[in-house]
Amino acid sequence: MQPVKVLTGSIATITPELAAQYDIGLVPYHVTYAGKTYNDGIDLDYADFHRFLRAGKGFPSTSHPSLGEFKRAFEAAAEKAHTLIYVSIASAYSKGYSMARMAAQELNELDIEIVDCEAGAGGQTMVALEAARAAGEGSGREAVLGMAEAARVRTDVAMTLETMYYLAHGGRIHRASALMGSLLSVKPVIAYRAGATTAIARPHTHAQALSFFKELMRSEYSELDGRSIRCIIEDVDNGDWATRAEEMVRSEFPIDRLWRIRTSATVATHVGPGAWGITWYVVP
Repeated sequence: MQPVKVLTGSIATITPELAAQYDIGLVPYHVTYAGKTYNDGIDLDYADFHRFLRAGKGFPSTSHPSLGEFKRAFEAAAEKAHTLIYVSIASAYSKGYSMARMAAQELNELDIEIVDCEAGAGGQTMVALEAARAAGEGSGREAVLGMAEAARVRTDVAMTLETMYYLAHGGRIHRASALMGSLLSVKPVIAYRAGATTAIARPHTHAQALSFFKELMRSEYSELDGRSIRCIIEDVDNGDWATRAEEMVRSEFPIDRLWRIRTSATVATHVGPGAWGITWYVVP
């Protein structure tokens, strides 16, 4: 039996292959569109989902795992490890955090820690990957929790959007802000700041957004006295700009590891088609 097993929600920007490589347990979030409900990251066809988003014939809906789903996932994982660490999306984004805590409290005979990564999308993935890497090396409970905390502090994630309407529909921003952004042809760069989704820049083109990313990453890399970065490039059916983002990152920074991943359908529901983003962990 291994000392620690890391789990996270499939809302994270993570593929089943990557989860298997790092031995990360995935608890499925759910996405409903075109009259059917799917388990994100498990039985959802992303090409079909992207076509649905692009067609603009309706908004998908999302839901977090139920209490029973969390308990079953934790019980199954506990058969392989003494301690379970669940890396949750920011508690401000999803009730999945409180549901996971409730499941852990009801399974009080098990050693379960719920970590609020205080981010979404690739930020959640990066914290889970770093924690799982430590767990895979045989580290104990406190060491893995310490790695998760270090990754949380030294990781940032931001995304640029084609439109703000999906954020408005999901209640992340005011609808008037979405309308104004559309009228001004803004491609906002959003990030998690002070417990909420915040537009940290309002460029008018993807090229301007990419320039903003470069300067933001340079600033944080310098501030944190980085040695290299681990990076996730993600997109919602916008491989062109994701590729340009990858080219920028590789040309500007020493890369320890870089992953190209599609954004989870749960997150894509809120950021909309054409979104792309960068997550960076500044390696000390």
